[in-house]
Amino acid sequence: MERLLEVAQLRVSFPSESGPVSPVEDVSFDVHAGEIIGLVGESGCGKSLGALALMGLAGPTATVSGSARYGGIDLVTAPQKELERLRGRDIAMIFQDPLSTLNPIMTIGAQIAEALHLGAERRQSSQQIQKTCVSLLSEVGLPQPAARLRAYPHELSGGMRQRAMIAMMLAREPALLIADEPTTALDPTVQAQILALLKRLRQQRGAAILLITHDFGVVAQTCDRIAVMYAGRIIETAPVEDIFFRPRHPYTAGLLRARASLGGGERPLEPIPGIVPPPGGRPKGCSFEPRCALARPECRLSAPLLTGDAHKFACHAPLPARYSRPAEPARSLAWPVA
Repeated sequence: MERLLEVAQLRVSFPSESGPVSPVEDVSFDVHAGEIIGLVGESGCGKSLGALALMGLAGPTATVSGSARYGGIDLVTAPQKELERLRGRDIAMIFQDPLSTLNPIMTIGAQIAEALHLGAERRQSSQQIQKTCVSLLSEVGLPQPAARLRAYPHELSGGMRQRAMIAMMLAREPALLIADEPTTALDPTVQAQILALLKRLRQQRGAAILLITHDFGVVAQTCDRIAVMYAGRIIETAPVEDIFFRPRHPYTAGLLRARASLGGGERPLEPIPGIVPPPGGRPKGCSFEPRCALARPECRLSAPLLTGDAHKFACHAPLPARYSRPAEPARSLAWPVA
């Protein structure tokens, strides 16, 4: 399968009084054409910041290094004009909170029309633009799409705003869609509808999707592959079934044991002891070592490298390949956990 995006050793640093701190330290993963890959991890691990860095939106004080190759272009070193050309046309991003992202003083129709105008090779008539806007809102399942063109963001529900945001991102038919927590603050029914919409868009348009979330229920029903992130690094990446039933990294297994499950019987939640180390206070070796029951002496001395083929993991003391977590009803993997 063709690699659409290849990220290698991505690092994002910010200045501080005690020296540079790096919330994103060493992120490496790839996205293949037409697939959905889930980027999973606890809040604060650097998922969203890494995505913003790929889009050139990490902020003026950020120092971004490493590489992120899209086609023949390195997004890390590309000039700002090149990134502006790629944003929207080739790569689009759905942000966490559409209410704060959408312009509150512009109608939904005007904002989609603006996206259509940006980078357009030829001007379209107002009738053509309106027809395209209605078609996009209809495609994302927004009821009464023609009437919604005249609505302002505050007049729509959370699910409707998210659909409008997705429609705006699809206006220029990007090949890669970055969805940053697209189901945040939505009730489970609307969550399921948004995720079904993303899967349908992948099938109909052939777009690849990088889905950022902390919810294993979301990735279980949506993604082809999963990349697990901890303390600024990718620590495991594999097909979705391998992550759920054959995790190799102790942190991944810990996340699964701590996950709420529908129909899971009386199995208690097993929280991971300790806390995530802050960017300026991470240990010399493996960042998970202070919380890991399987840690070895070498875990304190050096950070493990991400190695492997289809199933990659960064661990000096991995779980055995035959490891399987306790069986759960299949339906628990097919419904998002609120």
